[in-house]
Amino acid sequence: MAWPSMVLFLIVFIGIVYLMICVGYFVFHRFFILFPSRKLAETPSDFHLQYEEVFFKTSDNVRLQGWFIHGKPSEECEGMTFILFPGNKGTMADFLMQISHLVKAGFHVFLFGYRGFGKSDRKRPTERGVFHDSEAACEYLLRERNIALKSIVFFGQSLGCAMASFTASRFDPRGLILEGGFPSLVEVAARAVKWLPLRLLTTSRFETQKYLADVRCPVLIVHSRDDKAIPFSDAENLFRAVSGLKKKIVISGPHAKGLENDKDRYLNEVRQFLCSV
Repeated sequence: MAWPSMVLFLIVFIGIVYLMICVGYFVFHRFFILFPSRKLAETPSDFHLQYEEVFFKTSDNVRLQGWFIHGKPSEECEGMTFILFPGNKGTMADFLMQISHLVKAGFHVFLFGYRGFGKSDRKRPTERGVFHDSEAACEYLLRERNIALKSIVFFGQSLGCAMASFTASRFDPRGLILEGGFPSLVEVAARAVKWLPLRLLTTSRFETQKYLADVRCPVLIVHSRDDKAIPFSDAENLFRAVSGLKKKIVISGPHAKGLENDKDRYLNEVRQFLCSV
């Protein structure tokens, strides 16, 4: 094979491989965002917490599992209930250590599992699906437990910040707390792989920053400067996206583990934030 022909062959071959990678990412990336686990290694009773196991349905008829964990409300907490919107992996059991600090501080906490997680229906979780799940969790508290929106606080962690912000844009809770969040999954993907046009190819977008533009309630942004997974600059971008009442606190420690690493300061900041809104 002549040298020019070999060069042309290599260019065409590389181009075909590149195109195949792009098509493969476009088709399959949505399967590698959420990682369901069925294993519930612990329950709230292992942390000496009083709770009820509940099940409820989404608007698209998926049955979800939840734990309503009872706090002992103090005068300053006023019987407030947190909904935790988890990130992309693990089960409710993985958040019990963090949640126990909220409960012992006097807050009620509602933990729920997205579709495919824990005892929730074995449905493949998708972006649209987990947004349905998030709305259903709020509807459960409103309709089945008769809890007023002004007593509900949305608490999102990591990817769950997108679910919490999306749901807050459709409801009007007392407050929205986002820890370890990022503007969108597109930004995270594009940062990680710069040699692919991922801004065009990523269809599961989880656009927290976009949803925040429609959020009316007060917003607390929490981020660690030690976070190796999501840079602190992402928290600053989210903070700028909030047009209403907002506050930002800087913590230390690994990604989305603030309640485990600095619980006293964290809880103090949360109390001050909620008492001011």
